[in-house]
Amino acid sequence: MDLTKINDYFENNVEVLERELTNVSIDTDNLEDDTRVVKVRVDYKQCILNEFKDILTPDIEYYIDGYFELWFQKSLDTIKRLHDKRDHLYNKMIELKLLKLPEQRSEEWYKIRENLLTASSLADALGKGHFQTRDGLLLAKTSEQKDTISKASRDIMQWGVKYEPVATMFYEHLNNLKIVEFGLIPHPKLSVFGASPDGITDIDSPPGLVGRMLEIKCPPKRVFTKEVPKHYWMQMQGQLEVCDLEECDFLQVKLEEYNDVTEYESDVMVNDGLVKGYTSDNLPKGLVLDYETEEGIEYEFSPWLASLDDILNWKNKIIGERGVCTNEKWWKITRYECTLVRRDKVWWNSVVPDIIKFWSEVVHYREVGNEEVKQKIQSRKRGPRKKVFTVQEPIKGYLMDSDEE
Repeated sequence: MDLTKINDYFENNVEVLERELTNVSIDTDNLEDDTRVVKVRVDYKQCILNEFKDILTPDIEYYIDGYFELWFQKSLDTIKRLHDKRDHLYNKMIELKLLKLPEQRSEEWYKIRENLLTASSLADALGKGHFQTRDGLLLAKTSEQKDTISKASRDIMQWGVKYEPVATMFYEHLNNLKIVEFGLIPHPKLSVFGASPDGITDIDSPPGLVGRMLEIKCPPKRVFTKEVPKHYWMQMQGQLEVCDLEECDFLQVKLEEYNDVTEYESDVMVNDGLVKGYTSDNLPKGLVLDYETEEGIEYEFSPWLASLDDILNWKNKIIGERGVCTNEKWWKITRYECTLVRRDKVWWNSVVPDIIKFWSEVVHYREVGNEEVKQKIQSRKRGPRKKVFTVQEPIKGYLMDSDEE
């Protein structure tokens, strides 16, 4: 009998188990004997047996028993290691909060960023990028005049900037904590590297979540799953190394905008009465006001999970203070995925030489000019020249196929 489905079930639910163990074991050092942990063990075991009750035989139950014990113990060992680092994470957060850093996307932030390879470009520098090649990044880092961004790319970036605060508030609400935002943080030892994490959970978070990094993506079009795209995984590894932290939640949030307030008002959650601030899918909704300033667009967000009347009162208050807004959008969250990513020191150490090599090339081409890089990119665009040859006489028994030329 094929037991792949059972194996897949264990693999796909390991993160759920570890989150549950984190929540129930945050204040104990004796995990195995803690009654709450014992209850989780019993409940999960029964849940798995129920999941496969239609195919359950004594032999399959024996297989599940063995797999479960290994699976549960592995998760328990992971939580133990994190418990051992609780004091370190707490102290590290205090240390990070004391850093004097430029505000994210400020002029100083961009200036410092120009002289570092940042985590968001790490995959590109390693030749494994999704958005540009290694040579493309090298050209960008060594050119005084930056390439103009297409309107489509600019709109996607602006959407992410606009709704990242909504995703942050959503995460804070889900986990009952506060996120501390940071600017660009240089690596404390690797001078050519830095990172700008979207945020890190504060020291007054639930103990199991103190010092957990948050990376947010709000794709307007991209279809996402629980799987973390490789280039984002690399970005988070760089961020964790810069901050000397152990875990990062990769939060993907899908948002849509209503056509008008009437459509917003009609999309409601009813559960023994009207539930404020929720859609019929039991997900948050709200209002954002756009204000154009000399520095760019600024956003004002309505109070979290507020009634329509409260939001309209808030809107009138903001307009009274700032004047009529440029635009207003009633939004809703339609879907989200939160995937835990753990630090991988072995992988990081394996790519440090490549990071140093990339930046040495940046320094070199800034000194001598980047014409060589441009020529390399152009030669790739033209592609390899086709080899031209003449067949004077066909060989009997063989046919020429275009795929074999």
